[in-house]
Amino acid sequence: MNHNNQTKILFAGEGGQGVQTIAEALSMAASNQNFKSTYIPSFGVEQRGAPSIAYVIISSDEISYPRFETADVLVVLSERAIDTIKRKISLNSDVIFDSSTIDKKYFERTTQKLLGLPATKYAKEKFHVKSYNVIIFGALTKYLDIDEKHAWDAILAILSHKFTDKTKRY
Repeated sequence: MNHNNQTKILFAGEGGQGVQTIAEALSMAASNQNFKSTYIPSFGVEQRGAPSIAYVIISSDEISYPRFETADVLVVLSERAIDTIKRKISLNSDVIFDSSTIDKKYFERTTQKLLGLPATKYAKEKFHVKSYNVIIFGALTKYLDIDEKHAWDAILAILSHKFTDKTKRY
């Protein structure tokens, strides 16, 4: 992430995948690291499987408008969400996606910067299948150079009720 400019991040998935959770956590972590940040959720009917989109901007300067036409970084958790957000992808966008469930062929003509993480596979093998979004979140914060402590504190603030051991760093 270039901390001198705004970084526009678009999260896309389906209801129930934790899209809003990790988008809000990213905004919180950036804010706790003294950046300006916005988090704008966008979703339809609140149910599993419905499109779930979130806009996050992180900036060292004031943020004049919280939405954007194209994203610097896209985080895609669902293949079905791709049609909803493909107009937000440019050749300069970085796309981070769950390669366990999404084939990179969906992005090959839209951008050249792809980071596929087998998050669902890894979550099933090491933790719990529902933790794949936190794995993506961890990789994203590393990718954006968000401090690990601020990232972990944000996840704990939002999801602590789901953790049995709140001190363990996975």
